[in-house]
Amino acid sequence: QLDLAEASFESAQALVPGNVQTLVQMAVVKQEKGDHGGAISLLQDATRTHRDVPEVYLNLGYSQQASGEFAEARRSFRVFLELTEGRTIYAEQRRMVSQWVSRGSGEGDALVDAR
Repeated sequence: QLDLAEASFESAQALVPGNVQTLVQMAVVKQEKGDHGGAISLLQDATRTHRDVPEVYLNLGYSQQASGEFAEARRSFRVFLELTEGRTIYAEQRRMVSQWVSRGSGEGDALVDAR
């Protein structure tokens, strides 16, 4: 039902333009559909106006990594780690992202879905 979810989030975005949680959820639907390029586009736009939202950078890094953009993924994940320092609600995601970043990961070393 990903198509229905995508249409619903697009309708929500039309009602409340620029809502960051709607943008993130639209990107997650694109990720689930394998459209990482579309997710990256949405999330890069979101970074311009929502610089303090960790989920934007977590999902951006995830799609960049899935697209083979490893240097960009590392940058996005580092921003996520900076924004979530000391925030226990992100502990599991931080652990996985920190491990991936510290390994200097590259192709063939995919981050487990931490979203």
